[in-house]
Amino acid sequence: MKKNDFVNYNEASSWEKLRNSISSWRYIGVGKSLLLWFLAISLVPLVMLSYINYLVAYQGLTIVG
Repeated sequence: MKKNDFVNYNEASSWEKLRNSISSWRYIGVGKSLLLWFLAISLVPLVMLSYINYLVAYQGLTIVG
C-alpha cells in the first residue's frame, strides 16, 4: 500500500478528509450493497406506480370538477 492510501484525520485538512471520504464510498461491503439493491428494486416500481396513480386520480378529478 502506498502512503497516500490512508489519511491521518488528526492532521488532514477538511479538503483531504472530504476527498478521501468521496473516493472510499465504493467500499461499502456486501450487507450495505445488498440493502441498496433491494431498496432500488423495491422503491423504483413503487414510485412509478404512485406517479401513475396520481395522474389517473388527477385526471378523474379534473373530469368530475
